Amino acid sequence: MGDYPAEMADVVTYDLQLKQTQMHINELNNNILLQLNPNGLTVEEQAEEHRDYIHDSINEHADEEDYKLDTPSEIEVEYAVQLKNQDNQMVQL
Repeated sequence: MGDYPAEMADVVTYDLQLKQTQMHINELNNNILLQLNPNGLTVEEQAEEHRDYIHDSINEHADEEDYKLDTPSEIEVEYAVQLKNQDNQMVQL
């Protein structure tokens, strides 16, 4: 019976060590999650943010007038012919 308190002390010490280890693991996991998702957004919010980014990126580069001056003249003529053909097809429909 003299050893019982010592054994209980070992159990309590082990339990405290286990809890500290679990807290440390939780802290590490939280840090990893914060690095992966610094804004704390849900998956749906991240998807919406990504869609908006892609939409904005495409629209920023969609203005034909920004690129006309950079194109070789042959392409511009070919493009005009394509547009004329497209208009003719629309009229036939």
